[in-house]
Amino acid sequence: GRVFVIKLNASVTGATTITVDSLAAKSLYKSGTTEIASGDLVAGQLIMVGYDTTAGHFELLTTLGAVTSPYKCAVVKYTGAAGTAPQAITFGSEATVQFTTAIDPDGFLTLNTHQITLTTGKYLLDFSTPLIRNPASSTSVVFIIRDVTGGNVTIATGTTWVPGGPGSLCHTRVVHPLTITGASNVYDVRVYSESQDIDLGIVMNAGSYAETYQQMSIIKIA
Repeated sequence: GRVFVIKLNASVTGATTITVDSLAAKSLYKSGTTEIASGDLVAGQLIMVGYDTTAGHFELLTTLGAVTSPYKCAVVKYTGAAGTAPQAITFGSEATVQFTTAIDPDGFLTLNTHQITLTTGKYLLDFSTPLIRNPASSTSVVFIIRDVTGGNVTIATGTTWVPGGPGSLCHTRVVHPLTITGASNVYDVRVYSESQDIDLGIVMNAGSYAETYQQMSIIKIA
C-alpha cells in the first residue's frame, strides 16, 4: 500500500519494473491490469505509484506523460496533370481500378499500380470516385474491394446508378473495416459497368492544377 514519487531520467520504452531498495523488482501497470507502453512516460516527468499487495505489482496513480495515437492514415489515388484523361472503363467485363500515387507518411502500405499491400493490423478502407458518361442510356455500376492474397475474394462492394444524358455524373463510395492477422495481405479494387462505357472521373483542365479521380483513404486503427 505504500506510495512513491519518482522522477524519470529517461522515457519509458515498454513494459517497466520498479525496484525499491533491495526488494525484488515489481511490474508497473496502468488502469489496474495494463502494462506500461512506449510513450506513456517521458524523461523528466514526476510520477506517483502505489503498491498493490493483492496483485503484487505497482500501479501508476498519476496521468500519462504522453499518449501516442495508434491511428495512422494513408491515401492512394489516381492523379494526372491538368487535362489528363481519367481511367476509361468498357462495359460488360470487370476492370482493375488503377492508382498512381501513394501518400503514406507512416510507411505502413505498399502500392504497386493497382495492388495495395497492408501489414498485420486493423484498418478502415474508404474508396470513392466520380463517374461520368455521355451516351443517352443510363447504366448500373458496381465496385468491388478484393482480398488478392486470399484468392481474389470479395470483401466489400458498392453499387451506383449513372443516369443517361451528356455529361451525366454521379459519385460512389465503398467503406469497409478490415482486420489482417497474417504477415501481410494484398488488396485491389475492381469495377463493373453493366451496359455502357464510363469514365472514372472528369477531365477538368482547371489551370495548372493536378487532377485527382479515384482514391482510397486507408486508416490504420491498430
